[in-house]
Amino acid sequence: MRIVFTGGGTLGSVTPLLALAEEIKKQGRHEFLWLGTATGPEHLLVEEWGIRFRAIQSGKLRRYFSRRNFFDPLRIVIGFFQSMVLLARFRAGVVLTAGSFAAVPVVFAAAVLRIPILVHQQDLRWGLANKLMRPFARWVTVNFEENLAQMPVRLRGRAHVVGNPVREAIRSVAENGGDRALKYAKFNLDPAMPVFLALGGGTGAVALNEIVAAAVPGLASFCQIVHLTGKEKRVKPPEGEWSRVYHWQEFLTKEMPDVYSLADVVLTRAGLGTLSELAFLGKAAIIVPMPGTHQEENARHFGEKGGAMVIDQGKLTPEILTKVVRELIMSEGARERLSAKMHKLANPNAAEEMANLVLHERRTLASSRNMR
Repeated sequence: MRIVFTGGGTLGSVTPLLALAEEIKKQGRHEFLWLGTATGPEHLLVEEWGIRFRAIQSGKLRRYFSRRNFFDPLRIVIGFFQSMVLLARFRAGVVLTAGSFAAVPVVFAAAVLRIPILVHQQDLRWGLANKLMRPFARWVTVNFEENLAQMPVRLRGRAHVVGNPVREAIRSVAENGGDRALKYAKFNLDPAMPVFLALGGGTGAVALNEIVAAAVPGLASFCQIVHLTGKEKRVKPPEGEWSRVYHWQEFLTKEMPDVYSLADVVLTRAGLGTLSELAFLGKAAIIVPMPGTHQEENARHFGEKGGAMVIDQGKLTPEILTKVVRELIMSEGARERLSAKMHKLANPNAAEEMANLVLHERRTLASSRNMR
């Protein structure tokens, strides 16, 4: 089968689809194409996975005033016609998306071409892009039971609660851990010192970067810091000799599971791609959601389930961050309690359930056509 994945702009809509692609590969020979943005970080990750990538025009549908609102509808139209051509040339058998504004013109084009569509909803709150796409979907998969109540009644019959897929490398790390000594050496880390991982997603988070950088002197006294700043979002740490314990990169692709496995405590935004992987690994996490967004609901869910500590960005200071990280680093019991509750929030079979849903029905349809 020829399968098109679409999404991008950030990595949140990308990692679940990569997990799904890995599962689909296990179930037969298929050809993949990814349609995403020209400027987002997704093309690096997608191409590392050996999936052909094509960029299309896309525009964000903002519900606030912006000059870009005057131009983005035209970009969506251009992206629609680009998608029509690419889907037809590729002879796509199915289109799969986990959201993002980049997927909207692709899904609209697939609907016109009568190509079956799967839309996956990760977040607790339905995003505008998925609301626009779900009426055209043959299958709608959701992460949480709560997502069903937010759907129109007429669409609930095609919805399936599956959880959120995680990549095979994450599953492998959870099962066997790998050679930890080799991983410490790869990232120039000291095996005898705890590791604090700070990340803000593929596009970064300047506010978190600034707080982490300012906290480096305090953190350096009891842990080493791996700081993933996001694309072109690095913030210079305070002056001093911190290179021994402070390690930064814009972002990682296939090395990410190894960094996760070494981390004792993780600071993160509340994107469900990252939170799902942390849940699968059972990592002690501090969640700082992006203010005024759907991430606040995601974070609240994980906090209420006891799987993570949640701190509002407006209340987070370098001093508070240092204090919270120190308490978790020094208390193995506190980390284990967070870890156990975090792990309960993962569904290890999500990718398999989604792949079976698509491939089984496509095989059934193909068989019925052959019998006519």
